[in-house]
Amino acid sequence: MFEYREVERPYPGLRPFEPWESSIFFGRDRHIDRLQDILKSRHFLTVTGPSCSGKSSLVRAGLLPALPLGAIGTGTSWRLVIMRPGEKPISNLAKELFDPNALEPELKQIEKLTNSAPTLPTLPTLEAELRRGPLGLIDLINDLRRYSEDSDFNLLILVDQFEEIFTYADAGIDQADESDAFVNLLLAASQKKDARIFVVITLRTDFLGACARFQDLPDEINRSLYLTPRLNRQQFPGHLLRAIL
Repeated sequence: MFEYREVERPYPGLRPFEPWESSIFFGRDRHIDRLQDILKSRHFLTVTGPSCSGKSSLVRAGLLPALPLGAIGTGTSWRLVIMRPGEKPISNLAKELFDPNALEPELKQIEKLTNSAPTLPTLPTLEAELRRGPLGLIDLINDLRRYSEDSDFNLLILVDQFEEIFTYADAGIDQADESDAFVNLLLAASQKKDARIFVVITLRTDFLGACARFQDLPDEINRSLYLTPRLNRQQFPGHLLRAIL
């Protein structure tokens, strides 16, 4: 599910923990359980907190490695898309779908079936499919499942630093239109439960009010919100607590 990398340091510094560093990510077990509860119920999860509160680490090194254990209740096979919105969120989503942890297995399978699939997916064709409308992502995943050797896989899309979408949406009409279309893709996909598409966003708390610019996003956030708690004394790893003291 994840690329294996040797962990060389017990603490990564200012950057967030990554999935392969889950073995050194401590103190968040109860928080991870709550994230899974929300995601199982809503198929949409909003993890918020102030800057540097650990929300990205909680998702990347806590929630994502826990998915194959089956607590979500939809199976243990997962495809992961990890992205940031940037200036062109739909384009970035299409690009990340080609990642080895995402839909690369299905895309390679299509390459083996050129007789039945003469038009092979490319980045422009995937992007065009996503831009067809709110159901574009659902239709794309359903089509790719037909070529998958593991058609029951779940897809999780992590949109880290979701607040980027507001910076670019305010920059011009084109960016605003794309931001609206991107949010509609995510909401439609998560609301159709049998599509087995899950959406997680991380968002700084000072941008929560800005979400009201999107029609249905505030309601979904209200139902899926998780405010990242601070670690207490008992949750700190012993060696870190000794270093602090």
